[in-house]
Amino acid sequence: MAYFHVLVKLGAASSPYEKVLTDVSESELRHAFVTKYKNGSDILIDGRLIKISDISSVLIVRTKECDEITRQRINSDSLDKISKMNSESDGIVFISAGSGYDPEDILELGENVTSEYITEPPGSGGGINWGEIANHPWVITILGGLVLAAILALLGIG
Repeated sequence: MAYFHVLVKLGAASSPYEKVLTDVSESELRHAFVTKYKNGSDILIDGRLIKISDISSVLIVRTKECDEITRQRINSDSLDKISKMNSESDGIVFISAGSGYDPEDILELGENVTSEYITEPPGSGGGINWGEIANHPWVITILGGLVLAAILALLGIG
């Protein structure tokens, strides 16, 4: 199973990435983020409102394992590299907690698939959302009334 993670930069392009979705399926990714982004709608994730106008950069990453395991592997690999460099060094010693803690570190073992889902700015891929229109209470009420009127006319009632 593939796991998807969405990172965004809010505000200035120099701001750090923030995790907004992690360990979601492709359908959850499309429903919770991609469709709303393409429609230019603000995004509500776990009670947090992300204004589409505040997003300066989006990164969608696909991993083979969940976030926690992927980050543990990244950290373990980086600590192994640091240990190897320290053992081969002639006196310079690197002290580090390793990588895997910053949101974008997930790219070390993940694949950037942003371009598979987002190719245009927010609001440019929406068009008419017929699902939202069909589920609008006014449309349901009017169409329901017309269907009822047609049935009553066919039955000769009214």
